[in-house]
Amino acid sequence: MKSNITIFLDCFGLFSDAGLTKFFDLTFSRQDAARIKDQYCILGDAGEFTYTEIIHKVAEHLHRPYEEVLALILSQYEIHEDMFDLARELRKYHHVYLLSNCMKEQLEIIFKGHPFDECFDGQIKSCDIHMQKPDKEIYEYALRAIPSSTRVLFFDDTEKNIIAARENGIEGYVFKNATQARMILKDLGLL
Repeated sequence: MKSNITIFLDCFGLFSDAGLTKFFDLTFSRQDAARIKDQYCILGDAGEFTYTEIIHKVAEHLHRPYEEVLALILSQYEIHEDMFDLARELRKYHHVYLLSNCMKEQLEIIFKGHPFDECFDGQIKSCDIHMQKPDKEIYEYALRAIPSSTRVLFFDDTEKNIIAARENGIEGYVFKNATQARMILKDLGLL
């Protein structure tokens, strides 16, 4: 039987690097990369564009085939298998949910062949609910979406997201990898 504890985990920066961001930074000038991120990624995370649509737009901009640009972007993602192990282990004992800013289709494309669905009791994606971290509304939504819990924790690699979670009554912890997360979780008595 699971505990009455819910743990939210972010995706990018934890389960993988931010490959799309890395691709933009390597391919475009700093100014163009920032503009493209603002123009497409933020709107994509809000559900205005799918991941596929954004890749098509970038391919058009670069005058290169979609398949080539997609392959280049996917090559920038480093999947962190140890996070999958940690999430599955946590899920044996606690309620575990994804809470991520992401685009429609993005997780399915990036994590194809990985046991992503085995890691979570549910997934809260910014693109589906049209809210993004660190806005308080996404944390309020997340708290309403989970079973009644005596303790709610959130793990993310970005400090501003953790600060916002804490402001909404969620225990928040910054970590950058599964090893660091395991140490925090053991110290908290959750592993």
